[in-house]
Amino acid sequence: MGKYDYLSVYGAAKGEPEGPGKTIARLNGAKFEGCNEYNCYWLYEKPLNTPGWTKWDQVIYGPHTHKYPQVIYLLGSNREDPLDLGATVEMCLGPEQEKYTLTRSCLIFIPANFVHGWWVIREVKKPIIVFDVNQSTAHTEKALAELVPGGLRKNMFFIDQGYASSERVVRRPEKTGKKPVENKGNPRTGKYDKYILSGLRPGERDSSGKSIAHIDGDTFEGANEYWSHWAFEQPLNVPGWKNWPDITHGPHMHKHPEVVALLGTDPANPADLGAEFWAGMGPELEMSLGTKTKVGFLPPHFAHGPSTVMKVTRPFIFIEVNQSPKHTEKALTELVPDPKEREKMMFTDVGYDNWERKIIWPKGRGYR
Repeated sequence: MGKYDYLSVYGAAKGEPEGPGKTIARLNGAKFEGCNEYNCYWLYEKPLNTPGWTKWDQVIYGPHTHKYPQVIYLLGSNREDPLDLGATVEMCLGPEQEKYTLTRSCLIFIPANFVHGWWVIREVKKPIIVFDVNQSTAHTEKALAELVPGGLRKNMFFIDQGYASSERVVRRPEKTGKKPVENKGNPRTGKYDKYILSGLRPGERDSSGKSIAHIDGDTFEGANEYWSHWAFEQPLNVPGWKNWPDITHGPHMHKHPEVVALLGTDPANPADLGAEFWAGMGPELEMSLGTKTKVGFLPPHFAHGPSTVMKVTRPFIFIEVNQSPKHTEKALTELVPDPKEREKMMFTDVGYDNWERKIIWPKGRGYR
Protein backbone atom coordinates (compact mmCIF):
# COMPACT_ATOMS: atom_id res chain seq x y z
CA MET A 1 0.00 0.00 0.00
CA GLY A 2 1.58 3.25 -1.12
CA LYS A 3 1.50 6.54 0.76
CA TYR A 4 -0.46 8.25 -2.02
CA ASP A 5 -2.77 5.41 -3.10
CA TYR A 6 -5.71 7.18 -1.45
CA LEU A 7 -5.62 9.83 -4.22
CA SER A 8 -6.72 7.27 -6.84
CA VAL A 9 -10.34 6.14 -6.98
CA TYR A 10 -12.17 3.32 -8.74
CA GLY A 11 -15.73 2.09 -8.31
CA ALA A 12 -18.65 3.18 -6.15
CA ALA A 13 -17.68 3.85 -2.54
CA LYS A 14 -19.51 2.19 0.33
CA GLY A 15 -22.99 3.65 0.58
CA GLU A 16 -22.92 5.26 -2.88
CA PRO A 17 -25.64 4.22 -5.34
CA GLU A 18 -24.42 2.43 -8.46
CA GLY A 19 -26.71 4.33 -10.84
CA PRO A 20 -28.09 2.94 -14.12
CA GLY A 21 -24.71 1.70 -15.35
CA LYS A 22 -21.31 0.89 -13.81
CA THR A 23 -19.56 3.51 -11.70
CA ILE A 24 -15.92 4.20 -12.53
CA ALA A 25 -15.41 6.92 -9.92
CA ARG A 26 -17.00 9.78 -8.01
CA LEU A 27 -14.93 12.63 -6.57
CA ASN A 28 -15.89 15.90 -4.86
CA GLY A 29 -14.85 18.33 -2.18
CA ALA A 30 -16.02 16.00 0.58
CA LYS A 31 -13.48 13.37 -0.54
CA PHE A 32 -10.60 15.72 -1.35
CA GLU A 33 -10.27 19.31 -0.18
CA GLY A 34 -10.53 21.67 -3.16
CA CYS A 35 -11.72 18.97 -5.55
CA ASN A 36 -14.59 19.79 -7.88
CA GLU A 37 -17.37 17.27 -8.48
CA TYR A 38 -16.61 14.44 -10.92
CA ASN A 39 -18.87 11.52 -11.87
CA CYS A 40 -17.59 8.88 -14.29
CA TYR A 41 -19.54 5.79 -15.33
CA TRP A 42 -20.28 3.26 -18.06
CA LEU A 43 -23.71 2.99 -19.67
CA TYR A 44 -24.66 -0.25 -21.44
CA GLU A 45 -27.22 -1.27 -24.06
CA LYS A 46 -29.94 -1.28 -21.38
CA PRO A 47 -30.20 0.55 -18.03
CA LEU A 48 -29.17 -1.41 -14.94
CA ASN A 49 -30.00 -1.42 -11.24
CA THR A 50 -33.34 0.46 -11.37
CA PRO A 51 -36.56 -1.59 -11.18
CA GLY A 52 -38.98 -0.78 -13.98
CA TRP A 53 -36.40 1.02 -16.13
CA THR A 54 -35.85 -1.33 -19.05
CA LYS A 55 -35.38 1.07 -22.00
CA TRP A 56 -33.28 4.20 -21.93
CA ASP A 57 -35.91 6.56 -23.31
CA GLN A 58 -38.39 5.68 -20.59
CA VAL A 59 -36.68 8.28 -18.41
CA ILE A 60 -36.00 11.90 -19.39
CA TYR A 61 -33.76 14.23 -17.37
CA GLY A 62 -35.81 17.40 -17.09
CA PRO A 63 -34.54 20.96 -17.75
CA HIS A 64 -32.38 22.48 -15.03
CA THR A 65 -29.47 24.81 -14.26
CA HIS A 66 -26.32 24.74 -12.12
CA LYS A 67 -24.74 27.63 -10.23
CA TYR A 68 -21.35 26.91 -11.78
CA PRO A 69 -20.13 25.74 -15.21
CA GLN A 70 -20.45 22.09 -16.10
CA VAL A 71 -18.74 19.94 -18.72
CA ILE A 72 -20.18 16.63 -19.93
CA TYR A 73 -17.93 14.14 -21.73
CA LEU A 74 -19.77 11.62 -23.93
CA LEU A 75 -17.21 8.99 -24.95
CA GLY A 76 -17.69 6.06 -27.30
CA SER A 77 -15.76 2.79 -26.94
CA ASN A 78 -15.21 2.07 -30.64
CA ARG A 79 -11.44 1.75 -31.07
CA GLU A 80 -11.80 1.57 -34.86
CA ASP A 81 -13.58 4.95 -34.96
CA PRO A 82 -12.67 6.90 -31.78
CA LEU A 83 -15.19 9.68 -32.43
CA ASP A 84 -18.12 7.30 -32.95
CA LEU A 85 -20.30 7.54 -29.84
CA GLY A 86 -22.09 4.28 -30.53
CA ALA A 87 -25.25 5.80 -29.08
CA THR A 88 -27.86 8.45 -29.77
CA VAL A 89 -28.27 11.16 -27.13
CA GLU A 90 -30.70 14.07 -27.33
CA MET A 91 -29.79 17.24 -25.46
CA CYS A 92 -31.79 20.47 -25.33
CA LEU A 93 -29.82 23.69 -24.79
CA GLY A 94 -30.98 27.14 -23.80
CA PRO A 95 -34.31 28.46 -22.55
CA GLU A 96 -35.69 27.81 -26.05
CA GLN A 97 -34.94 24.09 -25.50
CA GLU A 98 -33.21 23.84 -28.85
CA LYS A 99 -32.73 20.11 -29.48
CA TYR A 100 -29.39 18.56 -30.49
CA THR A 101 -29.01 14.91 -31.52
CA LEU A 102 -25.53 13.63 -30.62
CA THR A 103 -23.96 10.57 -32.22
CA ARG A 104 -20.25 11.51 -31.97
CA SER A 105 -17.96 11.49 -28.94
CA CYS A 106 -17.82 15.04 -27.65
CA LEU A 107 -17.43 17.49 -24.80
CA ILE A 108 -20.41 19.72 -23.96
CA PHE A 109 -19.81 22.98 -22.10
CA ILE A 110 -22.68 24.29 -19.97
CA PRO A 111 -22.20 27.87 -18.68
CA ALA A 112 -23.25 28.78 -15.14
CA ASN A 113 -27.03 29.15 -14.73
CA PHE A 114 -27.57 28.08 -18.36
CA VAL A 115 -30.76 26.11 -19.04
CA HIS A 116 -30.14 22.61 -20.39
CA GLY A 117 -32.43 19.60 -20.71
CA TRP A 118 -34.54 17.81 -21.53
CA TRP A 119 -31.82 15.28 -22.13
CA VAL A 120 -32.36 11.63 -22.87
CA ILE A 121 -30.47 8.60 -24.14
CA ARG A 122 -32.48 7.24 -27.06
CA GLU A 123 -30.28 4.26 -27.88
CA VAL A 124 -27.00 2.61 -26.87
CA LYS A 125 -25.66 0.28 -29.55
CA LYS A 126 -22.20 -0.04 -27.99
CA PRO A 127 -21.45 0.85 -24.33
CA ILE A 128 -20.38 4.44 -23.68
CA ILE A 129 -18.55 6.32 -20.91
CA VAL A 130 -20.00 9.49 -19.39
CA PHE A 131 -17.67 11.82 -17.46
CA ASP A 132 -19.58 14.65 -15.82
CA VAL A 133 -17.76 17.59 -14.18
CA ASN A 134 -19.31 20.37 -12.12
CA GLN A 135 -16.95 23.28 -11.40
CA SER A 136 -17.90 23.34 -7.72
CA THR A 137 -16.89 21.19 -4.76
CA ALA A 138 -20.54 20.29 -3.99
CA HIS A 139 -23.45 19.66 -6.34
CA THR A 140 -25.79 22.53 -7.25
CA GLU A 141 -28.90 22.06 -9.39
CA LYS A 142 -32.21 23.82 -9.86
CA ALA A 143 -35.08 21.93 -11.51
CA LEU A 144 -37.10 23.90 -14.07
CA ALA A 145 -40.20 21.72 -14.25
CA GLU A 146 -42.27 24.73 -15.32
CA LEU A 147 -40.59 24.57 -18.74
CA VAL A 148 -42.24 21.21 -19.40
CA PRO A 149 -45.95 20.69 -20.25
CA GLY A 150 -47.72 19.39 -17.15
CA GLY A 151 -48.72 16.05 -18.63
CA LEU A 152 -45.10 15.14 -19.40
CA ARG A 153 -43.49 16.08 -16.08
CA LYS A 154 -44.57 12.84 -14.42
CA ASN A 155 -42.22 10.87 -16.64
CA MET A 156 -39.21 13.09 -15.96
CA PHE A 157 -36.35 13.06 -13.50
CA PHE A 158 -35.61 16.28 -11.52
CA ILE A 159 -33.08 17.24 -8.83
CA ASP A 160 -33.03 20.31 -6.56
CA GLN A 161 -29.89 20.95 -4.53
CA GLY A 162 -27.68 23.85 -3.52
CA TYR A 163 -29.99 26.72 -4.51
CA ALA A 164 -32.70 27.00 -1.83
CA SER A 165 -30.88 24.59 0.49
CA SER A 166 -28.08 22.04 0.50
CA GLU A 167 -30.61 19.20 0.91
CA ARG A 168 -30.87 16.99 -2.17
CA VAL A 169 -34.46 16.58 -3.34
CA VAL A 170 -35.01 14.03 -6.13
CA ARG A 171 -38.24 13.64 -8.08
CA ARG A 172 -38.30 10.38 -10.01
CA PRO A 173 -40.60 9.48 -12.91
CA GLU A 174 -43.85 7.72 -12.05
CA LYS A 175 -43.18 3.98 -12.28
CA THR A 176 -39.75 4.95 -13.67
CA GLY A 177 -41.28 6.13 -16.92
CA LYS A 178 -43.96 3.74 -18.06
CA LYS A 179 -43.82 4.84 -21.70
CA PRO A 180 -41.08 6.56 -23.70
CA VAL A 181 -41.65 10.30 -24.07
CA GLU A 182 -41.04 11.93 -27.43
CA ASN A 183 -39.19 15.23 -27.34
CA LYS A 184 -40.05 17.17 -30.48
CA GLY A 185 -37.87 20.08 -29.36
CA ASN A 186 -37.70 23.47 -30.97
CA PRO A 187 -36.27 24.01 -34.47
CA ARG A 188 -32.49 23.95 -34.39
CA THR A 189 -30.94 27.31 -35.25
CA GLY A 190 -27.36 26.37 -34.37
CA LYS A 191 -27.26 29.12 -31.75
CA TYR A 192 -25.64 26.76 -29.24
CA ASP A 193 -23.49 24.67 -31.61
CA LYS A 194 -20.39 26.28 -30.10
CA TYR A 195 -20.94 24.47 -26.80
CA ILE A 196 -20.51 20.99 -28.36
CA LEU A 197 -16.94 20.07 -29.35
CA SER A 198 -15.84 16.90 -31.14
CA GLY A 199 -12.36 16.42 -32.57
CA LEU A 200 -9.70 19.01 -33.36
CA ARG A 201 -10.55 22.62 -34.04
CA PRO A 202 -8.70 24.67 -36.69
CA GLY A 203 -5.14 25.33 -35.58
CA GLU A 204 -5.07 22.65 -32.88
CA ARG A 205 -2.37 20.00 -32.99
CA ASP A 206 -3.30 16.39 -32.32
CA SER A 207 -1.96 14.62 -29.27
CA SER A 208 0.06 11.42 -29.16
CA GLY A 209 -3.20 9.55 -29.77
CA LYS A 210 -6.52 10.69 -31.21
CA SER A 211 -7.99 13.83 -29.69
CA ILE A 212 -11.63 13.81 -28.65
CA ALA A 213 -11.76 17.50 -27.70
CA HIS A 214 -10.06 20.28 -25.73
CA ILE A 215 -11.62 23.17 -23.79
CA ASP A 216 -10.11 25.95 -21.69
CA GLY A 217 -10.81 29.51 -20.60
CA ASP A 218 -9.94 30.84 -24.05
CA THR A 219 -12.63 28.60 -25.54
CA PHE A 220 -15.39 29.61 -23.14
CA GLU A 221 -15.47 32.30 -20.46
CA GLY A 222 -15.52 30.63 -17.06
CA ALA A 223 -14.34 27.23 -18.29
CA ASN A 224 -11.52 25.31 -16.69
CA GLU A 225 -9.15 23.25 -18.84
CA TYR A 226 -10.51 19.95 -20.16
CA TRP A 227 -8.74 17.53 -22.45
CA SER A 228 -9.37 14.00 -23.67
CA HIS A 229 -7.76 11.67 -26.20
CA TRP A 230 -7.34 8.02 -27.08
CA ALA A 231 -4.00 6.22 -26.63
CA PHE A 232 -3.25 3.39 -29.06
CA GLU A 233 -0.69 0.59 -29.19
CA GLN A 234 1.94 3.06 -30.40
CA PRO A 235 2.18 6.85 -30.02
CA LEU A 236 1.02 8.93 -32.98
CA ASN A 237 1.71 12.37 -34.44
CA VAL A 238 4.89 13.26 -32.50
CA PRO A 239 8.10 13.21 -34.59
CA GLY A 240 10.61 10.60 -33.45
CA TRP A 241 8.27 9.03 -30.89
CA LYS A 242 7.75 5.44 -32.03
CA ASN A 243 7.44 3.50 -28.77
CA TRP A 244 5.71 4.65 -25.60
CA PRO A 245 8.66 4.18 -23.17
CA ASP A 246 10.90 6.36 -25.39
CA ILE A 247 9.49 9.49 -23.70
CA THR A 248 8.76 10.02 -20.02
CA HIS A 249 6.83 13.02 -18.69
CA GLY A 250 9.20 14.39 -16.06
CA PRO A 251 8.14 15.33 -12.53
CA HIS A 252 6.15 18.55 -12.30
CA MET A 253 3.33 20.31 -10.44
CA HIS A 254 0.38 22.61 -11.15
CA LYS A 255 -0.87 25.74 -9.39
CA HIS A 256 -4.39 24.37 -9.10
CA PRO A 257 -5.90 20.92 -8.46
CA GLU A 258 -5.77 18.46 -11.33
CA VAL A 259 -7.79 15.32 -12.01
CA VAL A 260 -6.44 12.62 -14.33
CA ALA A 261 -8.50 9.67 -15.55
CA LEU A 262 -7.12 6.56 -17.26
CA LEU A 263 -10.13 4.70 -18.63
CA GLY A 264 -10.07 1.17 -20.02
CA THR A 265 -12.33 0.64 -23.03
CA ASP A 266 -13.49 -2.95 -22.51
CA PRO A 267 -17.11 -2.63 -21.32
CA ALA A 268 -17.11 -6.28 -20.24
CA ASN A 269 -14.14 -5.62 -17.92
CA PRO A 270 -14.20 -1.89 -17.11
CA ALA A 271 -11.60 -2.11 -14.34
CA ASP A 272 -8.89 -3.32 -16.73
CA LEU A 273 -6.93 -0.46 -18.31
CA GLY A 274 -5.49 -2.59 -21.09
CA ALA A 275 -2.11 -0.89 -20.57
CA GLU A 276 0.83 -0.58 -18.18
CA PHE A 277 1.48 2.88 -16.79
CA TRP A 278 4.28 3.89 -14.41
CA ALA A 279 3.75 7.05 -12.37
CA GLY A 280 5.55 8.79 -9.53
CA MET A 281 3.74 10.58 -6.70
CA GLY A 282 5.00 13.11 -4.20
CA PRO A 283 8.44 14.66 -3.76
CA GLU A 284 9.73 11.19 -2.91
CA LEU A 285 8.78 10.09 -6.46
CA GLU A 286 7.00 7.07 -5.05
CA MET A 287 6.63 4.92 -8.18
CA SER A 288 3.76 2.55 -8.85
CA LEU A 289 2.68 0.45 -11.81
CA GLY A 290 -0.91 0.95 -12.89
CA THR A 291 -2.82 -1.62 -14.93
CA LYS A 292 -6.33 -0.69 -13.76
CA THR A 293 -8.81 2.01 -14.69
CA LYS A 294 -8.67 4.86 -12.18
CA VAL A 295 -9.43 8.52 -11.59
CA GLY A 296 -6.78 10.38 -9.61
CA PHE A 297 -6.85 13.68 -7.72
CA LEU A 298 -3.69 15.80 -7.55
CA PRO A 299 -3.67 18.67 -5.03
CA PRO A 300 -2.22 22.06 -6.02
CA HIS A 301 1.60 22.29 -6.03
CA PHE A 302 1.77 18.50 -5.55
CA ALA A 303 4.79 16.88 -7.21
CA HIS A 304 3.89 14.04 -9.56
CA GLY A 305 5.77 12.17 -12.23
CA PRO A 306 7.80 10.88 -13.87
CA SER A 307 5.08 9.05 -15.78
CA THR A 308 5.51 6.58 -18.61
CA VAL A 309 3.19 4.41 -20.66
CA MET A 310 5.10 1.14 -20.83
CA LYS A 311 2.80 -0.68 -23.24
CA VAL A 312 -0.74 -0.59 -24.59
CA THR A 313 -2.40 -3.91 -25.40
CA ARG A 314 -5.86 -2.39 -25.86
CA PRO A 315 -6.45 1.31 -26.61
CA PHE A 316 -7.56 3.38 -23.62
CA ILE A 317 -8.92 6.90 -23.04
CA PHE A 318 -6.95 9.58 -21.20
CA ILE A 319 -8.71 12.54 -19.55
CA GLU A 320 -7.04 15.52 -17.90
CA VAL A 321 -8.83 18.33 -16.06
CA ASN A 322 -7.00 21.31 -14.61
CA GLN A 323 -9.16 23.32 -12.22
CA SER A 324 -8.00 26.57 -13.78
CA PRO A 325 -8.91 28.38 -17.03
CA LYS A 326 -5.36 28.07 -18.38
CA HIS A 327 -2.76 25.35 -18.09
CA THR A 328 -0.15 25.85 -15.38
CA GLU A 329 2.85 23.58 -15.00
CA LYS A 330 6.24 23.85 -13.36
CA ALA A 331 9.00 21.38 -14.30
CA LEU A 332 10.78 19.87 -11.30
CA THR A 333 14.00 18.82 -12.99
CA GLU A 334 15.84 19.00 -9.67
CA LEU A 335 13.99 15.86 -8.54
CA VAL A 336 15.88 13.91 -11.22
CA PRO A 337 19.57 14.39 -10.34
CA ASP A 338 20.88 11.93 -12.96
CA PRO A 339 21.39 13.94 -16.20
CA LYS A 340 21.12 10.77 -18.30
CA GLU A 341 17.66 10.12 -16.87
CA ARG A 342 16.62 13.75 -17.45
CA GLU A 343 17.61 13.45 -21.11
CA LYS A 344 14.86 10.83 -21.61
CA MET A 345 12.18 13.12 -20.19
CA MET A 346 9.85 15.80 -21.47
CA PHE A 347 9.44 18.89 -19.29
CA THR A 348 6.99 21.79 -19.58
CA ASP A 349 7.00 25.22 -17.93
CA VAL A 350 4.00 27.55 -18.25
CA GLY A 351 1.95 29.77 -15.97
CA TYR A 352 4.27 30.00 -12.99
CA ASP A 353 6.90 32.59 -13.91
CA ASN A 354 5.13 33.69 -17.12
CA TRP A 355 2.62 32.45 -19.71
CA GLU A 356 5.16 31.57 -22.37
CA ARG A 357 5.00 27.81 -22.88
CA LYS A 358 8.43 26.17 -22.84
CA ILE A 359 8.81 22.47 -23.64
CA ILE A 360 12.00 20.45 -23.43
CA TRP A 361 11.80 17.24 -25.46
CA PRO A 362 14.25 14.33 -25.35
CA LYS A 363 16.95 14.68 -27.99
CA GLY A 364 15.71 13.75 -31.46
CA ARG A 365 12.06 13.57 -30.46
CA GLY A 366 9.13 15.96 -30.25
CA TYR A 367 8.01 19.09 -32.06
CA ARG A 368 10.54 21.86 -32.59
